[in-house]
Amino acid sequence: MDRLRPLVNSTRRYSRLYKQKRNIPVLIIVLILIFNVWIRVLPGGDGNNSTNSQNHNKWKHKRVNRQNVQMTPILTQLQKVGLEFSLEDVKAIPAETILQNAIAKRSTKQIGDNPPPEPIDWSKFAYVQYATDLNYLLSAIINFSQLRSFNVKPDLVILYASTIKHNNKESLEHEQGMLAKCEKLGIKVIRVDEIKVTTETQYWDSSFTKFNVFKLTQYNRLVFFDSDALVLQTMDELFLMPPSLIYAPANYVRFRSFEEFHMDLTGIVQTWLERDEIVGDIFRKYIRKKGAYIDSYKLYNSLPSMKSSIELLDEYGLDFQLANYVMVVEPNLEIFDMLMKLTQNREEGQYDMDIFNELVNLKHSVNNNVFKSEVSGEYIPFITVLPHKPYALLTGEFKKFEKEHDCYLADPEDLILLSYNYPNQFIDLERRKNLIKFKSEEKKSREDVIVEDNLNENPDLPYWSFQNNKMETNYGWLSNVILEETKLVHFSDHPIPKPWNDVSMFLDLFVDDMNRRCSLFKDPINNEGCTGIQTWRYIYKIYDGLLESVMTMST
Repeated sequence: MDRLRPLVNSTRRYSRLYKQKRNIPVLIIVLILIFNVWIRVLPGGDGNNSTNSQNHNKWKHKRVNRQNVQMTPILTQLQKVGLEFSLEDVKAIPAETILQNAIAKRSTKQIGDNPPPEPIDWSKFAYVQYATDLNYLLSAIINFSQLRSFNVKPDLVILYASTIKHNNKESLEHEQGMLAKCEKLGIKVIRVDEIKVTTETQYWDSSFTKFNVFKLTQYNRLVFFDSDALVLQTMDELFLMPPSLIYAPANYVRFRSFEEFHMDLTGIVQTWLERDEIVGDIFRKYIRKKGAYIDSYKLYNSLPSMKSSIELLDEYGLDFQLANYVMVVEPNLEIFDMLMKLTQNREEGQYDMDIFNELVNLKHSVNNNVFKSEVSGEYIPFITVLPHKPYALLTGEFKKFEKEHDCYLADPEDLILLSYNYPNQFIDLERRKNLIKFKSEEKKSREDVIVEDNLNENPDLPYWSFQNNKMETNYGWLSNVILEETKLVHFSDHPIPKPWNDVSMFLDLFVDDMNRRCSLFKDPINNEGCTGIQTWRYIYKIYDGLLESVMTMST
C-alpha cells in the first residue's frame, strides 16, 4: 500500500530510493558510466549564459579557492535556539503562495484586537536592471516603460556602467536621448563601475556588473532581472515574500536531458489534485483570514523542502544550480564583497551564474541556511528558491515539443523526479475518494465532474505532465495560456541575436524551418509543439511594438 500513498513531501519521495541505491552498488557504477557519456553529449541548452558554453553544461562541482571568503555564518547553539525558522533546510515557495501572501499583506483590514496594519512603504523597494551599453540601456527602458504602464509602486532603477567612447556628436546625443527618456519615465539612473572579466566569449565579460545590485543599501528589497528580458506583468508581489536574503529560480533547463539517468522510483508522484491539496493546505493554515497579520516565519516553515533534491544530487556528485537572470535580494555589502572575492578567484570558463552558485552553495546552505540581515539586524534565511514558472521562463521553451516541457512545468523541488522511470501509478478507490472529497470542500457541482473525468482519463499523470488538460485542471502545456500566465520571459535563442537588433529575417527563417518539420506530423494544427513556435514569434512582435513606442517617445 505504500506505493499508493500520496507523497506530500520530498523526504518521503526519496527515502526508498536511498535505501535501494545503497543496497545496489552496481547501480551506482552504471549511473556513473551513463553520466560520463551523457556529459560529453549534453546539448547547448536554450541559449542563456548558463548553457552557452560546454563548461556551463557540466554538472560536476567546480571549486573556487574559498580561503579568503567566509560564507554563511556558523551560529552558536544559543543563537540557533532563538531562530524562528529551521536553518537546516532550503525552501521553495510556490507561485500561488506568493500571490496569496501578497494579497493578504496588502490588506488594510484590522482583525480582532490587533493594532491597525501599518501601510507598506513601497519607497523602500525597487525593480533593478543593469546596462553597460546603449542597447541594454534601451531594453531596460522598454521593460520599465512596461512596469510604468502596470502602475507598479516601487522605484525603478537602472545600474548604468557606461563604457561608451563617443567618437561623434550623434553618439553622444543618442545616449543623452536615452537618459532623457529615463527621466521622463521616472527611472533612477545610478552610475556604477563596470565589473568586467575576461571570459572565453567576450559576450559575457560585463555580466558580472549585475552584482552591484547588492550595494543598493538605500533599499530594503530589490527585484532584479537582466535587461535582455521582457516584462509581461507586474511583479510587486515578490517584494512581500517571507524574509530571505536571496530568492532565485532553479536553472531548470539543466534538467531537460536529466531523464537519461533512468533512476528507479519506488512510490508514486503527485497528481495535479494532490499538488493543489498541498498548496491549498498552506493557504488555509497560514494565510486565509489572517490579512496583514500573517506570521511570515510560520509561512516560511510550511513551504516545500529542497533538502532531499539537493542532497540526492550531491550523492551523485552533481550540483543543483540556480539561475541569476532574475533574483529577489536584500542589499548587503558583505555579500557584494564575497562575490568580488569569488570573481577574483574564478576559474577559466566560469561566468556570473557560476560565481553566484559558488556564493549560494546549496550543498552547504541546506545545512546552514542563515545570514544576518543588514536591514533588520536579525538572522534570516540565506537562500530560498523562487518558482521559475512564471518568473523565469526562457523564450527557447516555446521551440520545444510537448514532452520536453516537463522541466518548466515541474516545481523546483520535483525537478529531480524527471530522471526517474517511475512505475505506472494508478489511483485506487480510497485515494480517488480522498481527492474528490478535497476538491468538493473547495467547490461543489461541476468541479466533481472535472475531477472524475481527469482521474478516469489520466489517473497516472504527474502534475507536471504536458498531457494534463490545461483548460480544465490549470496544469499541462498550452503555449498561448503559458504566455498569458508568465510574468517575465528571458530572451535565450542563441545564436539568434538579442531582440533590439533587426532579427526578423532570422526569426522568419526559423519559423519556416519549424513549419516544414511540423508538416510531417499527422495533425500539425493541434500539435502544441507546432503552435508553440507561433507563440515564440509573437513574443518578439510584442518586443518590437514596445521598442517602437520607446524610440518615438518625446522627451
